[in-house]
Amino acid sequence: MSRSTLEIAAIKNYIEKLTKDVERYSKSITDNCNTIAKLQADNSYCNEMADRAEISIKALNAVLENEVS
Repeated sequence: MSRSTLEIAAIKNYIEKLTKDVERYSKSITDNCNTIAKLQADNSYCNEMADRAEISIKALNAVLENEVS
């Protein structure tokens, strides 16, 4: 059984809609991945600064203990 021109046009339109949906979802996923990568980089920077602060605090505490004793 062959499909009518109207059925073929409807199928084509549906496929085009699905294609646009997939493109939109793909862009959204890419944007989300980019956001995650940025947050991971920000987190790494924050962890590095926290480590440096911890080292500085330990050094200051050592100096303070030497001054007190």
